[in-house]
Amino acid sequence: MAVKHMIINELPTTKQLIIDPENEYAYLCKNLKGKTIACDGTEDGGILNPLQVRNNRDDETGKNALSLHFQFLQTFFQILYPSLTEIELSKLDLIFEELYKKFNIDKETDISKLRNTDFPILEDLYFLMEKKNKKNQDEILEKLLALLRPICIGQASNIWNGYTNIEINTKLTVFNTSTMQKFQIQYKRAQYYNILSYAWDILSKDSKERTMLIADECHILVDPNIPQTLEYVRYISKMARKHNSSICVITQSIEDFLNEKIRLYGQSLLTNSTYKMFFKSDGKDLKDIVNTFKLTEQEEKKILNANVGECVFMSGTRKIYVRFKLFENELEMIDSKFKKDKNYV
Repeated sequence: MAVKHMIINELPTTKQLIIDPENEYAYLCKNLKGKTIACDGTEDGGILNPLQVRNNRDDETGKNALSLHFQFLQTFFQILYPSLTEIELSKLDLIFEELYKKFNIDKETDISKLRNTDFPILEDLYFLMEKKNKKNQDEILEKLLALLRPICIGQASNIWNGYTNIEINTKLTVFNTSTMQKFQIQYKRAQYYNILSYAWDILSKDSKERTMLIADECHILVDPNIPQTLEYVRYISKMARKHNSSICVITQSIEDFLNEKIRLYGQSLLTNSTYKMFFKSDGKDLKDIVNTFKLTEQEEKKILNANVGECVFMSGTRKIYVRFKLFENELEMIDSKFKKDKNYV
């Protein structure tokens, strides 16, 4: 409710993109005249082509867009197929080079001038590998073909195989992946990462426009064995201010961010956030919050005994106890049940 209150109040001045794995924002989005995009492979859903090079602005590293996108692809396929070895990933890199060359895309190409249909799609990748393997039998290519077939031309191809067909033309856009809950966790993580990369491309495009990304249920993305995903979220959080943007990370448990393999990125993301809100929590989750943010015993009790809409709000070293009390019109925009229920929080 607190986040939805923020969305309503920020909308007049801020373009907002929301990653919504639990279908929690569709009703609000409709009432605010925004756009909801199903990113789950359904017939009416949108496609974000992972092979379309994102025109990310990365002034600090000076790397070209294609090189940066190769890094994205490495992580994307690692999420999908954790069993891939370094040799197999290197082989995939070589195939990417050949694929983009075939489409006349190299490090000198001005990506901003290309249309969505100028980029390869996953079936192009698959057929190139198949052609190479027929010409010269290769054990690594055999494995890659078997692994990639479902997402390129098989049963899961409707999720990613195609040209990007969505357009961000409203102040509020919700990327809904809720119906992907039946899919394997790797697919959900890969799509979350794919949307995150696309969203950052939009947010960083024009520093004169105020923008915000809301990454809900962000723990879905976190995998201790693939630290690059959390590293990317931290990167966005550090670069956002430079682009007149901000990122709101929401999670039900910070434990996922504190695994020893990814603690460097997870704890940095959590502790360096400008503002933090701790709603009701207990057990290990509460202990993690207390230890990570050095809360007092009194603050711990406030979080433990918090009612709906109450939280400990932290900015810098200052902490206050907050109770969100929304106006009636806000509540009616957030959820249809509030039109009948007048016992507002």
